[in-house]
Amino acid sequence: MSSYLRKNEGTSLGTIVLVHGNSGSSKLFDSIYSSDISHTLLAPDLPGHGMSLNGFDLSNYGFVLYRKMLTDLINSIDDDVLLVGISLGGHLLMETLDEVKRHYKSNGTPELKDFVLTFEEQQAMYVKVKVVSLKKHPLNNGTVWLFIDEILIE
Repeated sequence: MSSYLRKNEGTSLGTIVLVHGNSGSSKLFDSIYSSDISHTLLAPDLPGHGMSLNGFDLSNYGFVLYRKMLTDLINSIDDDVLLVGISLGGHLLMETLDEVKRHYKSNGTPELKDFVLTFEEQQAMYVKVKVVSLKKHPLNNGTVWLFIDEILIE
């Protein structure tokens, strides 16, 4: 069993895994692939989505298959990893954490927090959001994980 995996080999340390939401595909991340990001980028098309539409037994579609595919992908990476998931992709990445064979810091008391930034009003067709990774947690020297479910721009 294999699915389509879009890959861009980077020149900097670190790999960013980008997972689309339901009914989406790796095409969602076209702007990231065409940017000047120097990290390795991996964006799978989940089975039944995008370029992975064919070749899977339809009775196997769902969380179990998706979670196994993502867990295998993440465990195959020999590098620092930043996981980015949109909607279903974010949920799937959180579901894989019990099976990921690397150190990470779990949020013991998960809660939803609003993070609001205010900018001067200006007309724009695109907005670029850049998140700088700390690479290592300053207190326990562990890998830093960041999950973003939505960015709302009004």
